[in-house]
This record gives sequence, structure tokens and C-alpha cells, in this order.
Amino acid sequence: MYPLIVIGVSLILLVILLRLKVRMGLSMLIASVLSGVLLLVTPKELAAALATEWRDVAFGTAGWYDRLGKTTPWLVVTLSSLLIFVNALGQIMQEIGLSGRIAPAMQRLFRSRRLALAAIPALMGLLPTPGGIMLSAPLIKTPGEQMGVSNSRLAAINFFFRHVWESVWPLFPAVPLIQGLVGVSAWQIFRYNVVILIVAVISGVIFMLLPALPGERQQFTQKASYRESIKTFMQALWPIILTATLWVTLGLPPVVGILISIFILIFAYRIPSPRAKEIFKATCKPDHFLLVLGALMFRLNLNAADAVQVIAKFLTDAHMPVIAIIFILPFIVGFLTGLSMPAVATTVPLLLVFIGTGDEAILALERLAYAGVICGWLISPIHLCFALSMSYFKAPYLRLLAWVIGPVICIAAVTLYLAWRAQT
Repeated sequence: MYPLIVIGVSLILLVILLRLKVRMGLSMLIASVLSGVLLLVTPKELAAALATEWRDVAFGTAGWYDRLGKTTPWLVVTLSSLLIFVNALGQIMQEIGLSGRIAPAMQRLFRSRRLALAAIPALMGLLPTPGGIMLSAPLIKTPGEQMGVSNSRLAAINFFFRHVWESVWPLFPAVPLIQGLVGVSAWQIFRYNVVILIVAVISGVIFMLLPALPGERQQFTQKASYRESIKTFMQALWPIILTATLWVTLGLPPVVGILISIFILIFAYRIPSPRAKEIFKATCKPDHFLLVLGALMFRLNLNAADAVQVIAKFLTDAHMPVIAIIFILPFIVGFLTGLSMPAVATTVPLLLVFIGTGDEAILALERLAYAGVICGWLISPIHLCFALSMSYFKAPYLRLLAWVIGPVICIAAVTLYLAWRAQT
């Protein structure tokens, strides 16, 4: 119970600091330090947790980049750099006049302002990358601002629709992981978990896209041809395609692809060196580093204090209804870690006694457990994509949460009802 209280206190402090206009990165770092102090995490325990990460790098069985990419120091450097360089990419797009042409091109191609804003992060979400939410952020920020859409709503659309595939897309490691743990076919997992995808899309449309968009439609109606619109769209999209290609084929982290794209744009459009330096200087803010550091320190503190295991034991010993345990335990771990695979890996084995395995598996309960994970990290400020969205769009936590909470409640309600029906 005590770790839950600590997490609650830390998150309350985070909200208070943000309300007091303290910078987001500094607020996250202060909240994570408080969690470590209250959890009585010593420097020795932190060092041991870091040593465990590096031991996995040295002796793990996965590829070297997959192992290295899970370590806290590597993630701090690459994700904070990604945040800085994506901001720089957005500034360069404005510098060369590309940002102003994206909105009309999107309107021409997708025929709908709402569809245009949601389609880009949804398409980018098919390629999961650490901090990959920043790949689609600059593509919808300027068009969204020109439409008059609030920053918090833009952040929510970008964040939520990027993650709608999480329940079924096999490139998300948690999907094959839960398939292996439950011992059923990929088709069975897809057939049940696709309900989460359907509910997420429908509820996301209802809560985020159907409310009226401000701004006049006429300002996006231009005489550009369909071919010209495709050309403009590809000019904005090619850095993302390059980044994704380098990541898939060579295993290079996204930050490398974005940096290469920046240099190509600088040389192609002959941006003077002094101006390029000004752009990098303007986007290189310490708060970006503190934001990523704070979020990862929070997770490291939980690991060092074995908080997840303590909370799991508390819930299983509380004699709660089975359906409640199956949803709440993954929900809490998903919220505390902001990650789907660790949440699945640490909770589903405990729940298999209720879910079953192989031919005896009750897949409605598996779906409920997975929905708990998704609902937990969809509202978690520790989730790096959530934190990066708050930073990039300058969206306060509670305002971003207000847009996301409706779909989260829908996902929880539908999967809980279907699990109850399966047991009656």
C-alpha cells in the first residue's frame, strides 16, 4: 500500500508544480526525486538497478541495440536529443516555408480537417520507436494551429491515435509477449484484442475529432492540384520515411535519421550557417533533458524499490473480485511504468491462474488484462510519449488528460462488460 501512497503524493506534487508554472522538465525531475526519497531508494540501490540494465546489455540474448535501447542512460541521451532535433526540424520547415503549405495539402488529400489530423499519427504509429511520437508531432502542429485547434487537443490527437494499434500490431513487443504467455495463436489474440482497437478509434473520434474545429474552412481551400498536394505532403513526410527506413534496415535510433534529415534540408535549401546555429540554439533547452531524465528516474526508482511487486502482492492478497484484479493490477503497473511490455511481463504471469492458458484460456479475460495495461499508460505522465507531448505542444497534464480520459473510460467499460459476460 505504501508505494501507492508515494506515487500518489509524487503525482500530486507534479500537478501542483505545473499549475505554479514551473517548467515541465524541472517539475518531473522534482517529483521523481521525491518518489525516490519517500521510497527510501539509496544511491547503492539505484546503482544496482543501473548495473542490472547493463548486465542485460552484456549477456542478454536480444540484438545489441534492443538491449542497449532499454538502458536508462542511453534513453536519456537519445530521447532528449530526439526532442531537441524534432523541434529544430519543425523550425527549419517554417524557415523554408514548408509548414505553411502542409495544412492546405492535408486538406486537399484527406478531404477532412479531422481526418487529416488523426491520420498522420495513426500511420506513424504502425512503426513503434522510442519517443517516436515526436515524428508526427511537427506534421500536425502547424496545420492544427492554423485551424485554431488548442495545443492540448492537438497533443491528445497526436498521442492517442498514434497508440490505437497497441492491442493488435505485432511490432509492439507486448503483443507477441502476451500471446506467448497465454499460449494461443496470433489470430486468437487479434480476434479478441481488435475490440480494443475498434473501441479506441470510435471513442477517439467521438471525444477528440467530432467536437467542432475552430477556424474558417475557407482558409484551407486552395487551388493546388492533387499532384501538388502530394508533392507538398511528401516534402514534409520524407524525413520521417528516412528515419523509419534507417531504423528498420540498419537499426539506427530515430534521432540519427532526424539529424541527417536536418542537415539535408540545411544544404538543400542553403540555410546560412549562422541561421542554422540560431535554430539549434533556440531549440536546445535544458528542460527537454530534465523532462526525459525525470520520467526515466521515476521508473528507475520503482524498479529499485521493487514497488511494482509490492503493489501486485497487495492487490492479490486483498481478495478483490477476479475481474477487478485482472483489470486493476495491469492498470496500476501500466500507469506506474508507462510501458506496455514490462506491465504485461510483470502482471500477466500472476493472472494466468484466472485467465488460463492454451485451449483453456478465457481470452475475454486476457483482453481485459491488456486493456488494463493500455488504460494505465494512456493516462500516465511517466509514459514518455505522454511527457514528450506535454512538452512539445506545451499542454498541461490535466488538460491533456481531459481529452484522453473519455476514450480510456470507454475501453475500460467495454472490456469489463465483455469479461463479465464471458463469466456468466
